[in-house]
Amino acid sequence: MNSARFAALQAGDADRITVGSAADFAQLDTLVREECNPDTSECTEVNPDGVLRVVKPLIQLARTDLGMNEAIPEDSPFVGSGKLDGEGVPLNFFADVHIRRAFNYCFDYDTYIKDVQFGEAVRSLALTLPGQAGYDGSPIFEYDLAKCEEEFKAAELKTEDGTQGVMDIGFYMQLGYNVGNTARQTMAEILAANLSQVNQLFLINPVALPWPTYLRVVRVKHLPIAVAGWQEDIHDPHNWYVPYIVTTYGSRFNISKDLLDKYTPLINSGATETDQAKRATIYSELNQMIHDDAVYIIMPVATTRNYQPLYVNGWLGGTSQNPLVSGPGAVYELSKDNVMK
Repeated sequence: MNSARFAALQAGDADRITVGSAADFAQLDTLVREECNPDTSECTEVNPDGVLRVVKPLIQLARTDLGMNEAIPEDSPFVGSGKLDGEGVPLNFFADVHIRRAFNYCFDYDTYIKDVQFGEAVRSLALTLPGQAGYDGSPIFEYDLAKCEEEFKAAELKTEDGTQGVMDIGFYMQLGYNVGNTARQTMAEILAANLSQVNQLFLINPVALPWPTYLRVVRVKHLPIAVAGWQEDIHDPHNWYVPYIVTTYGSRFNISKDLLDKYTPLINSGATETDQAKRATIYSELNQMIHDDAVYIIMPVATTRNYQPLYVNGWLGGTSQNPLVSGPGAVYELSKDNVMK
């Protein structure tokens, strides 16, 4: 964390500072007097000498997931030979549902939460956010190398002569990420390491790309597997299903027409239904389908915290606490005492 920011907050010269990442929470915690629950607004004193209150955990309105490209273009430089020959992957590699399920089982979600998100995250049940219609009770994949291997054995992909499958011959591909994004780098490394445990012939090579290059190869659909990141515009499930399935990422990952034909009626029905209970039923069915088809590797949803000096009033429990309100919230609702308590 920037030392000048921290010092200003500690001295009461700054009413709010921007925190770099969850890695900075430990330093800020040394200044905390009160820990507050965002749902009940109840606070507990943890350090009588502290000068801040922290409100936690707060669910972020953004998420990052891994998408698998079901129809990789022939000119992609990230698929090796472009064949199932041990030196690449065929362009329809992720069109096989068993391959997609295997990748889901091979990701260690708990390690990602612990080592990358510093424990500040929760397992995600769907492509939407906790609390939204249809979210609760949706199924998830657990990290399970035995099931990962079973799915690879069940895959229908064969070598050109039809004599060997993916477990026999192995594969090679590259997983690109933007330079400096250590979270995405670690995501790729976790997946690569776990796949190699299932079969030493499974090789994923994480590749760091300059940001402009990374954007270009994602948009022209060259990457066989890549990150999907979104921040909601409207707090509603529809704002997640449309970009992930129908438009932005649905297009970039070439979700098949068969899957789109299956999902789209439910997406449309959920958008037009006004009864929230019925919407929950629709989206629960959709979440089950997306899980069974393993369209994405659904990653944990990060949580965050709000740190504020004790002399700032009006955020906790007020409408300015609404996470859809950017920055410090509805500033006109906030006030502060003349001196720090």
